[in-house]
Amino acid sequence: MKRLLGHAAIWLVVTWVGLSASSAVATPSITRSFAPFELGMPIEQFLAAVPAEEIGALGDERLFSVVGLRVNVTGIWCTFTAGRLSRIEVTHSVAYSSSILWKAFLSGAIREYGAGFHLPTPNGDVEMWDDGRTTLIVERRLVTARDRAYVVTIADDAVAIERSGRCAPRKFAV
Repeated sequence: MKRLLGHAAIWLVVTWVGLSASSAVATPSITRSFAPFELGMPIEQFLAAVPAEEIGALGDERLFSVVGLRVNVTGIWCTFTAGRLSRIEVTHSVAYSSSILWKAFLSGAIREYGAGFHLPTPNGDVEMWDDGRTTLIVERRLVTARDRAYVVTIADDAVAIERSGRCAPRKFAV
């Protein structure tokens, strides 16, 4: 039974990667940076360029919180896998998020990358784009019982592919 489940998981990952690669033809390249850092950069280069505090580590993954946030941003979290920046997540303030309509917030990504994949969830709305190399996730996330904040994440697809399924489902966790 375990062997069957393992084969099913591998099949799902291969199918997801294949679908991502086939959709890459129609999607322009997704921006892989959030100045001054960029997906794939070594952890040493990140720490030299950005004031950050390590939040935790699990195996070869390390999570950092960026210190000295930008205006209208309440959190910037960077995940490193095997010493390389693999995920950047930016959470906007509730005040900022409530001052801009969801469709207006999404309009830049839609203009740049076309219509995304829409996923309504109990905790908010999610729009996703994938160019086969990078995934962009834009969320309207419930942060309190009645408040929502906009969260933008860019993730390196190579990590999901290398992990053969361990990261791919987590990457889209909402």
